[in-house]
Amino acid sequence: MISVRITSLFLLLLFCSQLARAQEVPIFQAQLIFENDPAHPSSHAPTLVELKNGDLLAAWYAGTAEGAKDVVIKSARLPKGKTQWTKPVIAEATPSYNPILWVDKKGLVWMFYVTMSGSDWATCRVKYKTSKNDGKSWGKEAILQNEPGWMTGNKPTVLSNGEILLPLYDKRLGATVVMISSNQGKTWQQTASIKSHPGNIQASVVELTTGKLMMLMRSVGNMGALTIWQSFSQDKGRTWSPPQSSSLRHPNARIDQVRLQNGHLALAFNDTYQGRQQLNVALSVNEGNSWAFNRYLENQPGEYSDAAIIQTRDGRIHCVYTYRHTNIKHVTFNEAWLTQK
Repeated sequence: MISVRITSLFLLLLFCSQLARAQEVPIFQAQLIFENDPAHPSSHAPTLVELKNGDLLAAWYAGTAEGAKDVVIKSARLPKGKTQWTKPVIAEATPSYNPILWVDKKGLVWMFYVTMSGSDWATCRVKYKTSKNDGKSWGKEAILQNEPGWMTGNKPTVLSNGEILLPLYDKRLGATVVMISSNQGKTWQQTASIKSHPGNIQASVVELTTGKLMMLMRSVGNMGALTIWQSFSQDKGRTWSPPQSSSLRHPNARIDQVRLQNGHLALAFNDTYQGRQQLNVALSVNEGNSWAFNRYLENQPGEYSDAAIIQTRDGRIHCVYTYRHTNIKHVTFNEAWLTQK
């Protein structure tokens, strides 16, 4: 009798959840973050966080071209309740690339990034700064990893045991490197190096309901039709299964995923084998076993790539991405928009 009541209650809750989703009004909004900047005509690889006060903070690198020596890291904010982004400011004036923003449980804002000491990405070193005033100013630069060739790619993940997992990658080897902090970022330990053929970089990690970690990785190389690599960890990121090809195609471009408040997964990626003219968000309702919903953010001539995706406390999903290499675009939507026919 008790089991019957529990089953009935579960079915009722499931029905109510589906009904609420069905009645939710689809929402989609989009805007460019800034006007074109002649001083820094090329903008790329944005990152996004929600601050403790509800503002959004975005950062990206900008210069005359990707990899140029005049590149700086810029940032802008969208105050809570407002519709207009603030004018971008320089967050790091030294030629730096691939910024990654993250907010810890105390509200401290972190910015991970790399600086290039030579003429190519293989000379990069991973650094970071922190801000106590929501990114309005930054503290002293610190080195996270002095090994040349290591680079930032995607945001950290806070695990259920409180540890912080930061995926990096070795540009020289084309391999993901996993860093973990057990003391709130005071120190970091390398726990795994994940290799594949073709190589993998810019990994994105989520923790599933079972506690297992799922990693999706960008494939690199010229091996024909590329698919997103997939790997799993049963021990909180210390070891990982050999990467396997997923069913998700992509053209050698950054991907990013987020676990939503209801347990679903949202993935931003270029759903094509060639070019970056198609940018999509896919939704999985079964912990990444399949992606039942898949919608375009962009599907027109041009380049739209390197998206970063988050969910804010109000339930909205947000993406920022490279828009034709001249601007950064911000879109926000809800799950009802993703799942509507």
